[in-house]
Amino acid sequence: PEAAKEDLPLARAVHTIDRLQVLLNVHAHEARREGLLRRLGSLLRSARCYEDAFAVERVIVATMAAHTDTLLMQLMQQSGSAAERNELDVAVRALEEVLQLDEGHAEAWGMLSVIHVRQAAYKVALERADRCLLLEPKHFGALA
Repeated sequence: PEAAKEDLPLARAVHTIDRLQVLLNVHAHEARREGLLRRLGSLLRSARCYEDAFAVERVIVATMAAHTDTLLMQLMQQSGSAAERNELDVAVRALEEVLQLDEGHAEAWGMLSVIHVRQAAYKVALERADRCLLLEPKHFGALA
C-alpha cells in the first residue's frame, strides 16, 4: 500500500503527459492540413547549420506522424522505440498494426521503407516508399 501511494504522483504525471501528447497530436494533425509542412520545408531549406536542420526535420517528422487516433500514435511510438533498439521485427509489426488502423498513414509507410532498408529488403523498401509517395508526394524520407 505504501509503494502504491508513492507511485500515485508518477502515475498522474504519466497520465497528464499522455493526455498532452494526444492534444499535441490533434493540433499537429490540424496544422498539417493548414499548410504547416510547406512552411517547415522553407525553414529546412534555409537552415544555416546541421543542428538547425535536424531540429526542423524532427518537427516535420512529428507533424507527418501526427494522427488523431491515440492507439495509432502509441503504435508509431512503439515502432520508433523498437527501431532504436534495433528490434526491427517488432517495429515492423507495430507499423503493420498502424496500417490496419489507417492504410493512408504516409509516415507509417515511410518508416516501413526505412526499416526494410535496414533489413536489406530493398525491393520491399522501394514498394513501401512508393506507397508513401503516393500518399505524400513531397515526403523527403521516401524521396531519399
